[in-house]
Order: sequence, then C-alpha cells, then structure tokens
Amino acid sequence: RDDDYALDVKILDNNSIERYIKSKKIKRIGIEDLSLTRYDKLVKNIMADFITTEIVENRRAVKSKNEIEFLKKSADIAIMGMNRAYEVVGDGVNEMDAVAEIEYTIRKAGSETPPFYEGMLLSSGPDGADIHARANSSKICRGLVVVDLGARYSGYYSDMTRTIPVGALTKDEKKVLGFVKNLELE
Repeated sequence: RDDDYALDVKILDNNSIERYIKSKKIKRIGIEDLSLTRYDKLVKNIMADFITTEIVENRRAVKSKNEIEFLKKSADIAIMGMNRAYEVVGDGVNEMDAVAEIEYTIRKAGSETPPFYEGMLLSSGPDGADIHARANSSKICRGLVVVDLGARYSGYYSDMTRTIPVGALTKDEKKVLGFVKNLELE
C-alpha cells in the first residue's frame, strides 16, 4: 500500500473473482455489461443468482461540471480538426496527406491521442461507402469525402463525422449529401 494512493492495488488472475465469490458464499450478484460467453461461464462456475443491473452505466451517464468541461474541450478540439478538414480536403490531395494535416491540428490543439488511437477515418471515391475505411495513398477526386474524427481530452472523447463535397456533384451525390445533412440536424 502506498500512503499517497487511497486504494490497495492487487494483480488478479483470471479466476480470482470467482474464487473470492465462492469463498465468501455470496448468493446474489449484480452484473452489467457482460458478454454472453462470460455470463454463461459465471453461471456454470458459480452457484448464485445473477441480477442484471445498469447501476454503473446510469451513474456514468450523469456528468460533473468538470466532466462536462472536459467533454466540451474535447468537442472543441474535434471541431478545430473538422474545420481543418474542410480546408485541406480537395481534388487531387493525397488522402494520407489530408489526414496528417487534420490530425496535426487535433494533436496541436490538445488531444491526448490521435483520433480513435489508430487515427481518424477519411474515405473518398468508392471507399466512401465503407463506414470504417481508412485513408490510403489515393488522391481525393470530385465527389463526396467522409471524414470521421475525434479528440481525447483529460480522458474524455468526442466523435464527429461529416461528408464533405469536393467539386461539382452529380444529381445523385447531391441527394446523398442532402440526406446526410438532414440526418446531421436530428
């Protein structure tokens, strides 16, 4: 125990919790956010009544003033990144170069990590239909470009997705963009 740290830290093996529950003869256990596989294993290995709950999830939904400020700052950083995306995404620009510029803006503004740890998503051309497409060495061309980015500030995340038009759009592309913009407003 460290006097400067309020909690005792113990390294547990995979079955430590199950052994503890058995040793204390606990008969009712509240659980939440558990995979079906893990739930089945617990039911098989521990003779207890399992009660599903959302206590932790519900408590985490309520944010303190500090948490709200962290979320706002994270969102502000993401907005800066998206503003930069609107500046650098253009016809003939290499997707990876655009991502580098946008991520530099986000990190310079205070994001603790690249968006989503592995980096933001940017896709153009046929890849734009893949919601998880990563940027590649392709050149952006006329059409719709999907940009998905976020920031992490004091451990709090933001996430923002926009569809950016490049050049003159076809009638179908205009319909898609109109549909997406209506969704963004909801």
